[in-house]
Amino acid sequence: MMKTKIKRGVMLIALAIMSCLVFGLVACTKPEPSEPVLSGISITNKTELTAEWHAGDADRTIVVALSPESFTSDNTEITVTSSGEAVTVDTDDKFKLHAVADGKATVTVAAGDFTDSVEITVSRAVPPLGGIAINATQLAAEWYIGEADRTVTVTYDPASDYNASNTPATVTSSKPEIVKVDGMKSTRLRRRASLDASKFTYGCKNFEFQEEVMRKKFYDLLTILLLSFTCVCAFAISACATGKTDPDDGPSQSVTYTVTFKQDGYADIVKTVEEGEDLAYIPTPATETGYTVTWDRTDFTNITQNVIVNAVKTANTYKITYSLGANNYATVASETQEVRYGESFTLQTPSYQGSAAFYGWYFADEKGNPTDEKAENGKYVWAKDVSVVAKWQEWSDVVS
Repeated sequence: MMKTKIKRGVMLIALAIMSCLVFGLVACTKPEPSEPVLSGISITNKTELTAEWHAGDADRTIVVALSPESFTSDNTEITVTSSGEAVTVDTDDKFKLHAVADGKATVTVAAGDFTDSVEITVSRAVPPLGGIAINATQLAAEWYIGEADRTVTVTYDPASDYNASNTPATVTSSKPEIVKVDGMKSTRLRRRASLDASKFTYGCKNFEFQEEVMRKKFYDLLTILLLSFTCVCAFAISACATGKTDPDDGPSQSVTYTVTFKQDGYADIVKTVEEGEDLAYIPTPATETGYTVTWDRTDFTNITQNVIVNAVKTANTYKITYSLGANNYATVASETQEVRYGESFTLQTPSYQGSAAFYGWYFADEKGNPTDEKAENGKYVWAKDVSVVAKWQEWSDVVS
C-alpha cells in the first residue's frame, strides 16, 4: 500500500514537471509576425488647399497620409487626379497642383482600394490696381479755421476688384500743423498757408493731389488789391517802354491725354498723362488659360493724343509625344507633333507590318503606360504638353 502511494506521488511530480516545461516552451515561442495591410489614405492639408486661390497663383502641394504609417509614398503606388480644367496635376510631380482657370475641381488621391477627395475652387485672376482718385474738388474748396472737418473719399480702378475694405488707402499731410489728418478725416488748423501735398499710398505707388486752403479777411483782400494795382502799373510801364499793348497770355495750361487699356471681360483701365510725357505705369493684362495675352502697343513714350490699347491673345503651342507601346515593328512619321491651343488637330496613324490590329492612341500616365482614356481627333483643349501610347491587339488574339 505504501509503495503504491509513493509511485503515485512520483507520477504526480513528473506530470507537474512536464506541464511546466510545456508551458515554458509555449510562452517562449514568439508568434510569426503578420504582413501589414494598407487600411486607408487621407489628404491632411485640405484647409490650405481650399483657401482662396486665383488662376495663375503659385502652385500648391497636396499632402497625403497612409495607414498604417509603415506605408509611404515611396513604397506605395498613389495616384492623383483632377475632375475639372480649373485644377491640373503636374506631369512631373503628381503631388503638385496648378490653378489654370476659374471654376471648381475635385482632386482625388487613391491607393489600393482606398480614396480621399477635396473640392477646390479657383477664382479668376485679379487685374492689378490701376490707380486711385480722390474728391480733390471738394477738398480744395475754400476752407476756414474751425469749420467742419472734411472727409477724403477714395475711388479705385478697377472698382469691381478693389475697395477700401480690401485695399485701404493711407492719407498723410505734408504739413500737419496746417491740416491735421486723422484716418480719412482732415482738420483745418492755421489761418494762412497751403497744403503742398497729401499722399495716398498703396504698396509702392503714390498718388498726389494739390490742395490750396486760404482764409479771406479784410486785410487779405486789401493785399490782393494792392498786388493787382502794382501789376497793372508794371504792365503799363513795360508796355510804354516796349510799345507792346497786349498782355501776354501767361503760362499755358497743361494739356493731358488718356491712355485706355481694354480687355474683353474686364473693366477698362484709364491712365492720364500730360502732353509729351511718358506713361510710367503699364498695367499687366489678365491671364487666360492656353493663351499668351499682350497689349497691341508697347511704346508709351511722348504721348500727344488719346490712345486706346487693346489686349491681344495668342494661342500657345503645345506638344503631343507619341509612344508605339508593345509593337516594336510599327513606326510614326514623327515622334512629336506641335499643335496650338483651341485649334483642330489630327493624330498620326502608325505604319506597321503584321496582323495585330491598332486599337488607337491612349493618354499616358506618369510612368508612360497607357490609361483607359482614349485620345481623339478634335480641338486641343489641354493647356500643357501631353503624351499618348498606342494600344495593339494582344498576340494571343492574333494566334487564335
